[in-house]
Amino acid sequence: MTELYASLGGARASSCALTIPYYGLWSADGMLPADSAIEELTTLVIGNLTLTGAVHRQAAFAGSRSLRLVGGRGGWRKPLSARAYANPIGLRRSVVLGDAARECGEELVLDEDPIIGTQFVREAAAASRVLAQLVGPNWWVDADGVTHTGLRPSARIASEFLIVQRDSAIGMFVVATEDPASWMPGNTFTNTQVPEVQTISSVTVHMQRSGDLRCWVYTVGGIAAPPQDRIMESFRQLVRAEFPQLTYAGLWEYSVDSATLDAGVCKFSGRPTRADFPLPDAVDWELRPSIAGMQVLPAPGTRVLVSFVNGDPTRPVHVAGDDTQPQKVVLDASLEILLGELATRGLARIGDAVIVTLPPALFSGTIGGSPATGTVTWPTNAPGSITTASAKAKGE
Repeated sequence: MTELYASLGGARASSCALTIPYYGLWSADGMLPADSAIEELTTLVIGNLTLTGAVHRQAAFAGSRSLRLVGGRGGWRKPLSARAYANPIGLRRSVVLGDAARECGEELVLDEDPIIGTQFVREAAAASRVLAQLVGPNWWVDADGVTHTGLRPSARIASEFLIVQRDSAIGMFVVATEDPASWMPGNTFTNTQVPEVQTISSVTVHMQRSGDLRCWVYTVGGIAAPPQDRIMESFRQLVRAEFPQLTYAGLWEYSVDSATLDAGVCKFSGRPTRADFPLPDAVDWELRPSIAGMQVLPAPGTRVLVSFVNGDPTRPVHVAGDDTQPQKVVLDASLEILLGELATRGLARIGDAVIVTLPPALFSGTIGGSPATGTVTWPTNAPGSITTASAKAKGE
């Protein structure tokens, strides 16, 4: 094999290690035999592979210079200020991500541009956080420093190569090649040494001081294997192992199929509003009212928010609902119940008959069968008896 030439910013590199994951930023650690500083936006050349990146860190020592490069223009690590978006007819992904890319100095190409809702609240954080929130892990940086979303392109490696080492237990291959540009995540390879087709998950290109070049390739199996970033997948498994109840720390939206109210306890059954939920259908999950003494029976089709008390998977509760009119509302109090700003204050007690004037916001439909007047009932102090209070709409 002929010695491959490597350079950083036009200066010859004595050694370099380049890691390209399936998703996210590539990074490279290099050593230069001279201590001249390298410009922030530069190029990395290893044989026939040329990458545009940004210097993340560099330092001179004993007449040499070591540095780290990252893919793109170094912008996705920069902090962005908080910002709110709203569009009543639909807010597109490109609006939010386009602003983030321009503000941090990156170039972005989207594989698709769906409507993400009518509002988006951007937190004050690194620009890459917006990418993670709107496209998940499915973004990567190409050789020209352009960020893409979606899957990487896939092609079969046609150039010759030699398998120097193989560890089938972890799906790792050490490859000798004069064509490092072909060894990109998403591409596939096979030869007489490896008869089964392999799909590249990530690759680390090592150019050593001796001039030897080797590609440490991690694969995901056959050509039909789903693409994945094994580096990030391992990290996610570590996080999940440390925080096994992470799923139960959030709010999840469900659609109500049915609800019951028995002995002062409301329970509902329903389905997640998204197909990619990691949670099952709800079966008789409890409603936890925000106001003591109040129970709301949600109508079928109502969307409700589910949480888990103390992050405990054995305690799912419905904590809020949308503004859909409920089937039934129950108010219970030990002393008095007041409705609206014009309600009688300080005089109504259990057992008293009172006139309650309802503002328009509280008077909807009919009360007791009449559009203008009706009755409201609640228990008295005497067991088994009730007192009625007549009610009328405001202005009637």
